Amino acid sequence: MYTTASYTTIATPAAAPKSVSIFALIGKMIALHKQRKALAEMDDAQLQDLGLSYADAQIEASRPFWDLPANWAA
Repeated sequence: MYTTASYTTIATPAAAPKSVSIFALIGKMIALHKQRKALAEMDDAQLQDLGLSYADAQIEASRPFWDLPANWAA
């Protein structure tokens, strides 16, 4: 604990990195594969509702299932 004239602060350790179980990771990969498959099957009107072009959808749908978005791996 550090004390100064006007306030006191407590030193806290940095948060430990979050561990992800292999089963949770596999579940995320399966879900992502299903989402990308559904995206590939959408018509132009559905894609337009999502704000995506056909080319954008095809690029995303062609990514491999193990290519998780960075925020999913955390």
